[in-house]
Amino acid sequence: MYTISANAPTESQADVQAYMEELLAGSSAGLFRAAAAMANTQTTWNRDDWNSFGHERAQILDVCKNDANNAIILGGDLHDSWAWTLYEGGNMTGTPVAVNLGAPGVTR
Repeated sequence: MYTISANAPTESQADVQAYMEELLAGSSAGLFRAAAAMANTQTTWNRDDWNSFGHERAQILDVCKNDANNAIILGGDLHDSWAWTLYEGGNMTGTPVAVNLGAPGVTR
């Protein structure tokens, strides 16, 4: 598990650990405790976006790679317009398998 004290110089690690334990125990540290827990579990801040659904994203990209040509994934309600390339494995490198178009709203 990642701890902030692990990045401190060896001679300061115990002091940093004690400080962090005191800080996290305070009644006003709820947001900081939540942020630390999210960092330790690699949980994204926005749980309602493309980055939050790793398993599902991998399945969609596998279908795009194996069973589609020039796939376009349409998303809406982003309050902005974007287009970006989706790569195999969900990383920013590798084989492109689809394009994601995000729009402020999707209507018929």
